[in-house]
Amino acid sequence: MPGAISDSEVRDLVNIVDSTALRERLHLYDYDARDGVDFAALIKKIGPFYRTEADAPALEAILRVVLGEDRSDDSFITLYLLANDALRYLPDSGERKRVLLDAIRTCRVLPVTIRLLRALGKEHGWYGEEARPEQDRQLSSTDFRKVTNAAVADIINQASESTLLSRDFVAEYLYFWRDATDGGETKLYLQRTLEVRDDFIKLLSNLVGEEAAQRLRNGETLQDPPIVKSRLHLLWDFNVASEARTRADNLRAEDLSDEERHLIEWFIDAHQNINISTTDS
Repeated sequence: MPGAISDSEVRDLVNIVDSTALRERLHLYDYDARDGVDFAALIKKIGPFYRTEADAPALEAILRVVLGEDRSDDSFITLYLLANDALRYLPDSGERKRVLLDAIRTCRVLPVTIRLLRALGKEHGWYGEEARPEQDRQLSSTDFRKVTNAAVADIINQASESTLLSRDFVAEYLYFWRDATDGGETKLYLQRTLEVRDDFIKLLSNLVGEEAAQRLRNGETLQDPPIVKSRLHLLWDFNVASEARTRADNLRAEDLSDEERHLIEWFIDAHQNINISTTDS
């Protein structure tokens, strides 16, 4: 079939056990001239091969590659699922911890990593889930704590470097940071973010998603208003919604661009609607 990725070329990739070489080969598909062939198409294709044919070194290689991908496009969910399976197929908790810690150290905590760590948290009783027996967890309690400590330290560094707000899925970072600690530092970070105009606007844009934020800045109608508004619930979960509303009200008197004003006005309206629905429920 014209444009199809062949099984033989996928098997060649699965046999690469050097993560740097594998990453370079995979990224070539971003520029593949074949119709319908790109990085996202490749990731969908290779998943089943890694799940059925890859040995431990190959699984480690693809896991390192995936944890280093800073993507939020159509390939994100496929990347996360591949990372989840590759991690599970590694021999033991110690090996999983080693790869995760190295990925955090060399690549930072990226969106696939944060999604993976939150899933691992469920095995340890996070989010109201029943904790699995120790022997059924991908990471032992000790190893999980070491990995979460490293992840939190990196997230705090990203926050201090003012890069955290630019991360896709920033809400997942904030929930993980809260759940891995007592939550006090996370709330303080949000409160400080609200105090800085540009940071507050960046937070709103990131929470609702770039596509929705661009529509709002342009004064356009949202395609699915309830879903977009639901993404603001983080502010209520961290008990900073009232502070955010006060900050937005104060910003109305400032010299905002038309795009910024559209976004702030939408937030004020959304805040009022969410407050009403919360009170009614």
